[in-house]
Formats: sequence, C-alpha cells, structure tokens
Amino acid sequence: MNMKSAAYTNDAALDRISPAARTGLLAGGAVCFALLTAASAHLRIYLPFTPVPVTMQVFMVLLSGAVLGRGWGAVSQAMYVCAGLLGAPIFAGAVGAAILSGPTVGYLFGFMVAAPLTGAILSRGKSVLHVTGAMAAGVGVIYLCGWAWLAFALRMGPAAAFFAGVQPFLLADMLKAAAAAALFMPLRRAVRLPL
Repeated sequence: MNMKSAAYTNDAALDRISPAARTGLLAGGAVCFALLTAASAHLRIYLPFTPVPVTMQVFMVLLSGAVLGRGWGAVSQAMYVCAGLLGAPIFAGAVGAAILSGPTVGYLFGFMVAAPLTGAILSRGKSVLHVTGAMAAGVGVIYLCGWAWLAFALRMGPAAAFFAGVQPFLLADMLKAAAAAALFMPLRRAVRLPL
C-alpha cells in the first residue's frame, strides 16, 4: 500500500469514528480547554487604571465554544469555573470562593455563557458573517457580564464600570477574537469534529 492510499484509509477510518469515541474526544477536548483557560489566566498584565487584568482567557473561551460546539464548550468553561471555586489556584485573582467578592467574577460567569453562545452561532453556518458574529457575540457577553458585576455588584456605576472593565480591553480582545476565528476551522478539522 502506498503512502497516499494509507493516508486515505486513515482519514476514512477517522471519519467513521463511533459515537462513544466522539463523546470521549469531545470530553477530552473540554478538559483540555478548561486547562488552557486556567493556564491563560496566569498570562496576565495589570494596568494601573483598572482592577481587571489583561489575560489570554477570552481567546481560549471563544476557541472552546468554536471548536467543541455549544454543549461541550459550556462544559469546558463550567469545569474551569467550578475547579477554581473549589480552591484550585487557577483564577486571575483570588483563590477559591473568595473570587466572588472580587472584580473579575462577572467575567468568569460570562465565560460560561460566551462559549456556548459562540458554538451555537457557528452551528448555524461557517461563513465569514457567522464567524465574525460568533466571536463578537462571545466577547460582547463576556463584557456585559463583567460590566454588570462591576457596575452593580461592586457599585462602580455604569460609566465607571465601562471605562474600567470594557474600554481598556477592546483592542486586545478584538485581536484575540480574530486569532480564535482564524484557528477554529483548522482545529476542528484536525480532531475530525463535524463542521
């Protein structure tokens, strides 16, 4: 058997993966994305004018929803948040349930909404419009949850919360969203997830 026919046979075998194996692959992907989100929390930069650090988490959250789809994307971020609340040192701030009194908790809950929202939009199509809309919606819901927490739970007020928790991150998060949009299709193909 030559190399070309061997490669074709392997591709065909991967395309006929069983439902149980696909579930295992998706569950493993959810664990991987939870770990990547945790690791990206430690790549942080603190700015002097906001209590919220710049991290790579938005990139991982968007990519988890895009690659895994809405259900398993949601699972990956729920795993991340639950592990942190149980005391794993994986948040970009306080450890464990102490995070619930800090400035970043709104963004964490936004992660659990953004991943499935991104996946849900991409389940409707993979056009440039769908991809752009999915990434924008994901970032938007993270901002909305983060802003609401700062504005109302921490009583910063709507305008102050916007300038502390949204405006400083717009450019960086647009770049993260663009990177996630560029990477998700090759990653889905690499793990043979349905497109």
